[in-house]
Amino acid sequence: MDVTEARQVLEAGRTSTGYRLWQQVVDLLEPVHRTQLLTGQEQGEAAFLVGQAQAWLGTWDTAGPYLDEAIQIGSSDVQQLATALRDQALHEGVAVLAEEGGVEGTEAMLVLAAADEALGRQDYATASGHYEQVYNGSASGDRARASLGIARCRANTAQLVEAAQYAAYAADNGSADVVSEAKELQEWISKQQDVAADASDGSTPDEFDRTRDAAQQAMFGGSYEHARNLFRSLAEGSNIADGDRARMQFGVAICDRVLGDRDAARMGLEIAERNADADLRAKIERFRLMMDREIDAAALVAELLAS
Repeated sequence: MDVTEARQVLEAGRTSTGYRLWQQVVDLLEPVHRTQLLTGQEQGEAAFLVGQAQAWLGTWDTAGPYLDEAIQIGSSDVQQLATALRDQALHEGVAVLAEEGGVEGTEAMLVLAAADEALGRQDYATASGHYEQVYNGSASGDRARASLGIARCRANTAQLVEAAQYAAYAADNGSADVVSEAKELQEWISKQQDVAADASDGSTPDEFDRTRDAAQQAMFGGSYEHARNLFRSLAEGSNIADGDRARMQFGVAICDRVLGDRDAARMGLEIAERNADADLRAKIERFRLMMDREIDAAALVAELLAS
């Protein structure tokens, strides 16, 4: 592997980061980082991307040295991002210690802070675990806020019945701010439940818009399986224009790729392309090129590891 090829893998790692493919980021960039073919800010960026991926996979101890290196040699933007994530690692460690033996009143704030950060990075499993520790702890004054956090985690992973239950508790027992946020979440959950009903029996134009918007929200929120199901329900509907069908199929393909099924994604792109307008064709081509670059980068890394 030479410097040009290392930069090619770095670019693929950037793309994988954009799609939150954390294990793929590690698999691509960790071996390249070890070669030290990249130098200066590029090596700092590679260190940060690996550290971020390791952190968001939950391996904070492994992430630490990479983040430290990124802080030392990365660009100013990378240094800021790495410093913020290093702070999150500290908060995560403090929260885990605070949870030993149950969360008491003085510890709830620390655990909630770590939970909020995990929610912000779409690590719903970690966030929910922290919120549940507070919800089940002795700090009754923070129980409603924790319940709201659990509701958000459940909502973003399409567990809408449980999400509604926790949101209702927060709305009935929280402070004014928590009540306001809980009621807003309840409205969102209700719309999502309506969308699920719409998707099961075809859709009117209004229902199509609601389902499409819900699918996009789910995808941007990291709930790709739920988003794929909604996009697919629209793409397979009988009363839909060909152009809309193509756009919904493109959404299915994106979700398939992020969920790890590259073959299904390619097939979906081919189907979408049949009725795509010029704008969608350009998006399809960019997405296909991105997948090709992933394959090329993975081949370069495999060759590196075999040498």
